[in-house]
Amino acid sequence: ASGKFSNSKVHQVNWHNDSGTFRLIQSIEGISIDADTGTIRWSDQVAVGVYSLTVVAKNGAGEISTTYVLKIEKPVVRPPSDLSYAPIASPS
Repeated sequence: ASGKFSNSKVHQVNWHNDSGTFRLIQSIEGISIDADTGTIRWSDQVAVGVYSLTVVAKNGAGEISTTYVLKIEKPVVRPPSDLSYAPIASPS
């Protein structure tokens, strides 16, 4: 995959002395989840918009789900600033 990526980490999950995995209910091009850590990752190629993602955490006893809202906005582009050269040149 090309482009830049951003991610969001899991805030909290209690596995109750078990290990577990994560998955997304939706399949959206450019958005994925790490099954082991729950980190949601998205590419800068994903279209601007609001995505409601259902995340499922599952261990040996069952599963729980939550909704994560991912808002992708158009990047702010500013004119160049702080242009300088170093070292300062002297006339020859």
